[in-house]
Amino acid sequence: MIPGVCSECQNRILVDEITKTITTYCEHNKTGALTVPLESKIRWLAISPITAERFKEYVSDLLGRALKGVKKDTKESDITYN
Repeated sequence: MIPGVCSECQNRILVDEITKTITTYCEHNKTGALTVPLESKIRWLAISPITAERFKEYVSDLLGRALKGVKKDTKESDITYN
């Protein structure tokens, strides 16, 4: 069960193969949800109310930072790439 997401939308999940993050959006409840790895269990973070477009931007930003290893307060000039 995904908090804030109806049973119809729970069947429409997206899995990012690189980060292993699972996301879904419920257009009926205006809720976006994504997994948060915590203690080797799948935990869901639900954001409501949020538009589909805004949730897409949020997930894109979050996954982009995860792939770069960037913290929210890190400046672009502070980033070092290997």
